[in-house]
Parts: sequence; structure tokens; C-alpha cells
Amino acid sequence: MNLLATLATFFTPLLGLADGAVENNETNAVIVFALALAGAVLVNIGQHKALSAKVKSMAKVSDPNWGAMFGTFVFGLLLGGLPNLFAEFSAQPAFRYLGLIIAVFSGLYLLSRTITEGRRINAPEQAWRLAIVATSVIFGVLYCNSAYRNKLIKGGVDLSGGVNLIYAIDFDSVSDADGPAQSSLTDGDMDALLSALGRRLNPSGAKELVLRSYGNNTHVEIVVPAATDLEIKQLKDIITNTGALEFLILANASKHPKLHTQAESSVELKTNLIVDADDRSDVLGTWVAVSKDPDGNYEYNASGGSLIRRVTYADGEDEKRIFVDGENSGSTPQETAVHAAFVFVESDTLFSQQVQAVGVTNIEVLMVTPPETERTTGDDLASVRSDIDTQTGTPCVSFAMNSAGSRKFGTFTGNNTSNLLGIVLDHKLLSAATINTRISVSGQITGKFSREEVDFIVGILRAGKLPGTLTKEPESENKMGATLGAATIAAGKTAIMISFAAVLIFIVLYYCCVPGTIAAFALVFNVVLIVALMAMIGASFTLPGIAGLVLTVGMSVDANVLIFERIREELANGSKIRQAIRNGFSRATITIIDANLTTLITAVLLYAIGTDQIRGFAITLILGIIMSMFTAIYASRGFFEISERLGFLKNSSWAFRNFRIVSREVNFLGMRKIMAVASIIIVVAAISVTWKRGHDMLAIDLAGGTSAIFSLDDSVQTADDVEAEIKLAAVDNGIEDLQLTVTSIQLGDSATGWRVDASIDEQQTLMQVLEKAFAGQLPTQSFKITNGQSASQSSIIPVTTSRGYQFVAYQEEAEATAAGPVAPSTPAETPAVEETTTVDENEAVAEESPEVPTVSELQSSFEVETGVSNMATADADNEYQLSAETLLGMIKKAASSTGVEGVTAVNVELSYWENSQWNKTSSEEEQLQDYSRWNVLLTGIAQADANKIKTKLLENDGVTYFHQTQKFGAQIAGDMQMLALTAMLFSFAGIITYIWLRFQHLTYGIAAVVALLHDVLVTLAAMAVSAYVADYLGFLLIEDFKISLPVVAAFLTIIGYSLNDTIVVFDRIREVRGKSHDLTELMLNKSINQTLNRTLLTSLTTLIVVIILYVFGGSGIHGFAFALVIGVVAGTYSSIFIAAPTLLFLHRLTWKKG
Repeated sequence: MNLLATLATFFTPLLGLADGAVENNETNAVIVFALALAGAVLVNIGQHKALSAKVKSMAKVSDPNWGAMFGTFVFGLLLGGLPNLFAEFSAQPAFRYLGLIIAVFSGLYLLSRTITEGRRINAPEQAWRLAIVATSVIFGVLYCNSAYRNKLIKGGVDLSGGVNLIYAIDFDSVSDADGPAQSSLTDGDMDALLSALGRRLNPSGAKELVLRSYGNNTHVEIVVPAATDLEIKQLKDIITNTGALEFLILANASKHPKLHTQAESSVELKTNLIVDADDRSDVLGTWVAVSKDPDGNYEYNASGGSLIRRVTYADGEDEKRIFVDGENSGSTPQETAVHAAFVFVESDTLFSQQVQAVGVTNIEVLMVTPPETERTTGDDLASVRSDIDTQTGTPCVSFAMNSAGSRKFGTFTGNNTSNLLGIVLDHKLLSAATINTRISVSGQITGKFSREEVDFIVGILRAGKLPGTLTKEPESENKMGATLGAATIAAGKTAIMISFAAVLIFIVLYYCCVPGTIAAFALVFNVVLIVALMAMIGASFTLPGIAGLVLTVGMSVDANVLIFERIREELANGSKIRQAIRNGFSRATITIIDANLTTLITAVLLYAIGTDQIRGFAITLILGIIMSMFTAIYASRGFFEISERLGFLKNSSWAFRNFRIVSREVNFLGMRKIMAVASIIIVVAAISVTWKRGHDMLAIDLAGGTSAIFSLDDSVQTADDVEAEIKLAAVDNGIEDLQLTVTSIQLGDSATGWRVDASIDEQQTLMQVLEKAFAGQLPTQSFKITNGQSASQSSIIPVTTSRGYQFVAYQEEAEATAAGPVAPSTPAETPAVEETTTVDENEAVAEESPEVPTVSELQSSFEVETGVSNMATADADNEYQLSAETLLGMIKKAASSTGVEGVTAVNVELSYWENSQWNKTSSEEEQLQDYSRWNVLLTGIAQADANKIKTKLLENDGVTYFHQTQKFGAQIAGDMQMLALTAMLFSFAGIITYIWLRFQHLTYGIAAVVALLHDVLVTLAAMAVSAYVADYLGFLLIEDFKISLPVVAAFLTIIGYSLNDTIVVFDRIREVRGKSHDLTELMLNKSINQTLNRTLLTSLTTLIVVIILYVFGGSGIHGFAFALVIGVVAGTYSSIFIAAPTLLFLHRLTWKKG
């Protein structure tokens, strides 16, 4: 405490000055300095011997630190309360919280010290322990309550709905043109890629997106909670564009003859780069594809004789590539037709029609590679914004260069006057136009763009170029609806409550009053700490995470059982209760740490290999392991010692009588040969059945394929009926040899749903098959529009929040105001690029705020109501909801696609139907929430145009609704198989190494792993056999279980958990063996019998929990729970009949060799 007082005296006041300096607020600095100085003085006064002695005599305590802690307590009160008197300081809640924590902890210590120094207890050494535990309990409960009220306890995608996407990185685009191909990104490149993606997908930072590396920097995982189908589509479009903007000159045969010749000679090659034949390092040009719109039409008119094109067309079932430059006519009739299709036409639509009519599938235009000193890219942009091309009245993108970019762009365009300048984004040609004069500062990107496309391009360019390209389609996609998530949460809550109650009742009854009550407190305390920590670190609760919490309930009792049984042994050996408690805790602690550390190894591996859902389980397991050790070893000990001092625990207490589940000694080693034969038979059967089932035993996340969960009306009753209908529809769709698994699941309330796993590659194909199979029986999204109030009667409040939930036709959302649309920019000189300002090239470019015209008084209002039709659950109205951002996007798209924008200014204001003040008072997070009813007000729009928008929006009505859809590509499935196998091998290696070091002999590690392999193979056998017995053992809830990533998580949990019993036995073997060099059957039998009670009890409590999880946990974790049930039973068996006999065999083998 002297050191504490000294440090407080010198350093704490400096913290006050530092805080004031940071905040640039002298008043704050003075207040904090005064508080810090007061704290330091109080601590030192408390250290003063004379004063301290007087205070201690008044409090009747002898603690030399009591006075200092009293000073700390007063300081905490001042720090927590005094700042509230100053208005300026009230915005600094961190100091109040810090003061509250200091005051509570110090006050609890003072109280604990006073109580424990009482004559009845006389255990002052327990004061610190009680203060720490009490503080943890209080703040754990308070934080859990606060987190619940403030919605900090978040559900993962599988609970709250949303989508989980895993994209592979396209390493062909990442690699240098002439360098070796990469197999993974560097950590720096991956961080840059994730950062750029984050800026695109979540520019405001208000969305709860998760982006992280997956695999060995080979994939990117993106988790989007509560995403609708429209949002998912928008996200996919943004994700798969790298944002690489380039300004390139279109090659011309007469102006670039060398490039023309080289390109013609290499037209059949798949490479895009054209290099000099004499100098391979000199890149002359590159082929760039012409961009297509969503309807498949080419966005750039590549007709005319001056362009050099590489055209791909369909020739029967083959594809051919030819050189089209306006000079050749083709050697076959089809080639001649292709050449003829590129005769100049002015109409873009006609051009697309005539090239598509002759089978053209891809058009590439040859571009000239500029010198490095003139190479201008998106990195050279200073600003970019949406604008209007005043020549055509269509949306365009305006840009301005930074000073370095202005110099390069000026030189580049000056050297290429009269040439065609192409705008290339992500290696796709957007537009091109003739350069009439030197351009240095700013310009426009024009074309046949809709408002939606312009906003998309602006967003891509603003976020910056990605350092790598992602594949066009995700390797894995898992979309979950809200109703299925609600049903999962309900099942999880049921499993938690029942398992919690069952374990509490069992432990209190078995260990009687006081020990049972302490164990029950430790269990509750453990769960509170886990939930509080998960909320604190922002971890999401996933379905496997709930399973992990349930499993933790059972596992957290294990440590208490080990301690209690050890105390019983100490009492049986003649120790007094006080000494028995101390010996019991100290000797059991080593075993508890050993057992939990091995489980921790597997939990860390699970986090390393897992997807979002599996990581939720791993986090819960890791926190559960750490907190169970804290509550059992640290917290429980204090309560035991105090209870003994108070006389609640005595030598004669019923709880500590030497009760044994198996009353007589059993010769377990004598049965080892019989048991070995039985185990070998089971293991061989496991391998045989698994080999026979082969690929059919894998779920889609490990085998690849697609999956969907849907509900039907009562016309289809059995899984066989569902399967038959799907197979008929698949044949009609041209899909033969369909591998299919149909499972009945509970969706919540009394509604039954169906899960279909199919060997179909694409989700859309599976959904089409299901729609055909069950036409009219599937639920559909409901999107209803009703006429709202007139403008004068509308309760809609104009939006004035920073997000601005409104849409102005020709203005970016970030710049939108309620006043109206932005004025068009200065007229352009050319359709594609225009210099709009002439300033010194070294000066920064400033964008002027446009004038804002008055909005027309024309108004139209209506109400939007969403939901799901034909779905027999109570949550149907909440299943399909929209956020304001999503609804605005839908209105934008509807306006753009129906041609409403034109020259009409459209202003959209939204209001949550049940709360007209929603857009005034809500935070950004609340504004992102989904609702099923909205008021919409369109201002400055004719009724006919408003009707067009509403008609377009109504196309969202009647879309088939699926509760969940999943897709796992072959690559990600293969990667997951390899990750699962690697995790298994690493867990075995880690366990062998740890046990080898802990028990000082390799034979212990090998014996433990042999037992673990037995457990995994027995569990695997049960999973394999389930397909054959499901029809006969349905009353046991057995179904055709498949190996999925959650089941792999169960295997790894079994590896970690079943080792606990083995370590308990090994610890006792080491103790019984002592310093003897020999290891005999007698020693092993004695050790197993002595630990049999705790082995059976720990397994029983965990088995109770996993059986409850199996019965009540729901279909989502049914296979996971089944594996755990078998694994716990197998682990108990192997710790007795496999591990110890194997250890004896290995010992004798090494003894003979030695």
C-alpha cells in the first residue's frame, strides 16, 4: 500500500492535467487535478500510522491497509459524484464509472474486512477474495441488465436473421501480370482488402457488419444481420467490384500499327495483355471488356470501323474468338455475320440486338497502355459525386483530380487530343468520347446510366480500389429468416432453463444444503460472468453459442464435483474439516487446471477454423472454461472457509460422508481384454459403415450443395411425400440423379417446416425446383400499398437528421436536404469527359455548393405494409420487414427503372407508421431497424409518375419466401473438410505435447490420444448407423444425422471434454505411483476405483445437460447434441477401460525395451 500511495501522489494528478490538455478545457483539468490530488492525499492520510490506528480502533479492525482503503473509498465517491456538480464535466461518464467501481470495490473490501475479522469468523485473509467476488457479482448483474435493456446482447445471423457470405479471392487478378500466381494474400493486403470492403458496405459505420479473413487469407467472410433479399443483392454487386478506375486511350489501327499487328497475331491467346514481341517487359496495350447492364445489353456502342475488337461468339456448343477491326470480313459465313454486326449504328439498343443476334457473348476493345508518368487512375481523384449531364438530361458522375492527378491527366489528354478516351472501371469499358482539348482538373463520366448505376459507381470510387478481386459468386451463402431465428431462440431458452434447473436440483440434493448451495451459486455466477463478458466484447450469441452456454452449465459443475469429492477423501482419511477443505482445494486445483487447459486447446482451434456460428460456440466455451475455474477454484473456496468458520460445515456433515456410487472395489484391469475386443469391433464397424456411406454422410457445408427451409400447408404430410414431389419437379427441370435429404423441423408455435439438402449447385435453381414442386403452397412475401393521407393532413415530419432519410433525384444522399434537388452542373463539351474548371494545376480543387431550386408543390403519399402470406406462424407479420434505408433503395430503383426521374425532382420522406416522430428522435442505430409499416411522402412529382413507382414497388408482392437458404461451393466445402481434419490433428498433437510435459512421460500423452480416437470413432459410428435405424428409433428422436461443421465442433469438444476424466485418473495414478519406477495393475485399479465417484458424477451432470439439449434444443443443433451425448458416454467408458490399460501396455512395452 505504501507503493500505491506513492504512485497515487505523483502520477494521479498528472492524469488530471493530461485529460484537461486532451480536452482543451482548463476547468476540466482543474477539477480532475483536484480530485486526483485529493485521492492521493486521502490514501497517504490513510497510511499515516497515528490516524490509521485511530480509525482502525473505531472500526475494530487490525488491517494495516484499512486506512488507505478508506481513503480510496472516499476518493472513489468524490470521483464518481463531484463531476456531476459541473455541467461542463457531465459529458465525461468514464470518470463517474471509474469512481463508482473504485468506491464499490473499496467499500466492499472495508465491509468484508470488518466481517471477516469478527470473532466468529476470524478469517481476515478472505476479505480480498470476498470483495473481488462481490464486486464481480454486482457489476456482472448490472452490466447484464444494462446490456439487455440497451440491446447489447446481440444474436448472430442464425438467431436474428440475416446472411453469412464467404467469398473466395480471385488470385489471378491479385497476381502481377508477369509474376507467379499467388495462393493467399499477405496479412497487409488482407487488412487493406477488409478495410476497403468495410468503407463500401458500411460507409456510415452504423451497420453491424462483420468482415474478416477466412481460411489462410484465401477467403473473406461477411456477416450481415437482418438483411433482406434486396439488401443481399445490393451487397453482392458492391462486393464483387474492385473499384479500379483507369483512363485509357482506345487503340486505332492507323495510329497504333505495332499494337494492332501484335494484337491480331495473339487474338487466340487467353491473356489480356499485349506485349512487344522483341521486348516482353514492354506492355503495349490490354484488352478491356465492354460492360453490360443487368438485362445483358452492352453499355458502350462498340460499332464502327476505327475500333479494334476481340469478339467471342457461340459456334454451336463451342466458343470462338476472332479479331474485328473493320478491315477483315471473316472466313466463314458466321464470322462474316459477326463482322457485319459491327457496322456503325447510332442506337445503343440496336447495336446490342444485332451483335446478340449473331451469337456474340463477349466484346473486348483494345486499349493503349500509357507511359507510367501519364497513367491516371482512381487513386488520383480528389472528389467524385453524382451529377446531371445537361446535354442529355441523364445522370452522370462528376470527378475532380488532385494536384498530382491534374498534372498527369493534363499531360495525358494533351498528348492524345482527337483520340478516344475510355473510362474503364474494374477492367470494364463504361464509356468513351473524343478528347477535344487538354483536360487537367475535372470532368464527367457519362453514358446511358440510371440514377441507381451512378450512385453505385460513386460509392465504389469513393470507397477506393480493392487490393484484390473477389469471385463473382460467394462460395458459401447462408441466409436465415427471423421466424426460424425466433424458434431457435425459444428452443435455446427452453434448453437453458431446463438444464439449469436440473443441474441445480441435482447438485443441491446430492451435496445437501451448504456445499450444494455454494456450487449452485458458483454455477449462476459463472453464467452471469459469461453473458456479461460476451456483451462487453461485442460477441454475438449464435445457435452453437447457445449450445455452448448450455454445455458450460454442465461443465462448470465438474470442477465443484472434483473439489467436493477430494474433500470427502480427506475427511475419510481422518483430516479435520478445515484442513480437508484446504487440502481438497489445493490438490483438486491442479487436476482442474490440467483438465480445462486441454479443453481450452480445442476451443481455441474451433475459433481458428470456424465460421461465424462456430466461433460463437468457441467464444462461449473459452469464456465458460475460464470463468468456471474462477468461480470454482477462487470464489467457492472463500465461501467454504467462511461457512466452516460459521459452523455450517462439520466433519459429520451429511454432504461429506464417504458415499460411493459403486460400493465395492472393481477389477477394471481384469476386464481389459474383453473390453479391448469390444472396442475394436465397434471401431472397425465405425470405419466400415462410414466408408460405406461415404460422401452421403457429409452435410452440405462439407460436401457442397444447396439447402432451403420452407413451410407448406397441410396438403403434404410426410418427408417421403415432400421428397417425391421435389424429385419429380427436378426431373422436369432437367436435373437427373438428384441427391436429396428431407427433414421435418419445428418453426415455432405449432408450425412444421421442412429442410431440404440437395446436390444442386445454385440456390436459385433449388428455389425454382421447390416453387414448381409446391406451386401455391409456399408462403410469399406480402408488399401492400394503400393510399395515405393528403399532404395537408399528413403527420409525416420532415427529415432533418444527419442520415437524411429522403431521396432527391439528382443529389447524393450525403448531400440531401429537405429543400430540393441540386441544380445541374455546367454544360459539358463532350459526352464522356469535360473540363469544367481552369485553375492552377497545383491548387486544390474545391466543389461549390449548387443552388437549390424550389420543390414543386405536387405531392403524393401512400402507406407500405409488408409481411408474409400463407405462413402458419404467429411471427409472420414480423418475418419480412424493411429498414428506412432499404425502402429508400427500393423507391430509388423503382423511380430509375420506370424512367420517372427525367427532369422531375423527386423528394421522398419516410415515417415509421406507428410513430410519426421516429425520424426526429431516433438514433442512427434505431433508424436502421426494420419495421413492417411505413408512411411515404413523394414531393415534386406528378400523380402519374407516383403511380409508376408504386406499380414497380408492387412487383415485390408475391415473391416466394424461404425461411433459410444455404449454398456451399465445392471449393469452400473442400477447404472446410481440410480445416476440420487439420483441427483434429492439431488438437491431438497439442494434447499429446501438453500431457507429455505435464506427466513427464510420452506414454501418458499417447494413451490419452488413443482413448480420444476411440471416443471420436464411436461417435462417428453412431452418426453413420443413424441413417439405418432412424425409421425404427424415431421415438428416441434419432434421424439421419450428417457430419456438418457444428458436428465437427462437437467432435473437438468431445476430444477436449472426454479428456477431463482421463486426466483425473492419470493424476491419481501419478499420486498412487509416487516415486516408484514400476506401474502395476494394482496401482491402476486403485486409482480408477478411488476416482470412480467423481468420474461418474462429472459425466452424469454433463450428460443430463446434453440430453436436455438433444431433446429441447431444436433441429438446428440436433446432430451436434446427438454427437455430444454419444461422446460423453464414450468418454466415460474410455477413461476407465481404454486409457488406463493402454498406459499399462505402453509402460510395459517401454520397460522391456529399456
